[in-house]
Amino acid sequence: MSIGAAIGSFLVVIFPRKIFEKLVPFFVFLSAFLFLMSGKKSTYQRKANNQFLAKIEMFAAGVYTGYFGAAAGILMLIALLSVSNDDFVVVNAVKNVIGSLGNLIALIIFLFTSKVYWIKAIPLAIGLFIGGFLGQMIIKYLPVKAVRIITFIFAIFLAVYLGWQAYR
Repeated sequence: MSIGAAIGSFLVVIFPRKIFEKLVPFFVFLSAFLFLMSGKKSTYQRKANNQFLAKIEMFAAGVYTGYFGAAAGILMLIALLSVSNDDFVVVNAVKNVIGSLGNLIALIIFLFTSKVYWIKAIPLAIGLFIGGFLGQMIIKYLPVKAVRIITFIFAIFLAVYLGWQAYR
């Protein structure tokens, strides 16, 4: 995961901004689809306890985290649940720690290899923190299926808008 996150972060820095802008709509759509499908048990239940495949999945999730990030947790959950006998809550906590490490690695790489627009980054970080906090409170009262569908619909609109912006 860590090596993948570092590689993904360097890809963002190395590739021209136009490439990232053209890929983002597809990443948003992929993220929306993965989030929508993540509630299906068959997504997580892989009978073969394949450690090698899980390592490849975690590496791919790391690259995805470093390059883009959205729904990388879903990729990590799929990999971790395929090799773990722990409860979902435990696996999700492990996923959160691993994902945070991947984001920290990306942050460190961005700090030293590119210009960080703090005037935009700080409000974004505050919004993410507030959203994460409020999201955990709200999710207790909403059916998970409704949250998945609503999020999917908004993400599709976002992907279309970003695609229109990138390809017009």
